[in-house]
Amino acid sequence: MHITLDGRPVSAEVGETILDVAQREGIDIPTLCYYPEIKPPSTSCLVCLVKINGKFVPSCASPVEDGMVIESETEEVHSMRRSALELLLSDHISHCRSCGEGRKKCQLLRYIGKYKVNRQRFETPEMSAGRPECSVQSDRAVFDSSKCIKCGICIALAGKHDEDVGLTFFGRGFDTYVGVPFNETLQKGIEHSAEAIVPACPTAALVWK
Repeated sequence: MHITLDGRPVSAEVGETILDVAQREGIDIPTLCYYPEIKPPSTSCLVCLVKINGKFVPSCASPVEDGMVIESETEEVHSMRRSALELLLSDHISHCRSCGEGRKKCQLLRYIGKYKVNRQRFETPEMSAGRPECSVQSDRAVFDSSKCIKCGICIALAGKHDEDVGLTFFGRGFDTYVGVPFNETLQKGIEHSAEAIVPACPTAALVWK
């Protein structure tokens, strides 16, 4: 198939997504909730938006079609991604120094700089007041829910590694959080999947001890 990506003709294969093609062409479309091993993608973060025929769609979940004309690097698209990032920050601890070495792996922090994000645009009173860290530990990993963006990658990977307990979402809306079912420990939740989950976390919510 042949598509037009940011004004350039590009070849694409059946079954590829827009994100697949863009990454192959060296275009840096941001992703936070996307992880290659997880199918279908969750599309929860919406930072990978592109524009097709006047509509914004998540590139990670949009298959290419012959003749598509895709805009991924216009100011309008960047503005939509910026808004998505600002919404994520509305419920995310903003004190990056508290992440220590975790800052090196934080994709959210990288995109904040790239898209010139206004950290306070949608800030909630709780975030403005400085929500205290809420962390739990296993023998090797630390999970801090105040740095979690609820992407769901850890939950999906725990499931793929056949954890007996695993991880899940609790609550609804802004009260949603990731936790271990049945009041079990983090150790029990990621017993077999820690090696996959910790590196896959796009923020410093999950780091090695």
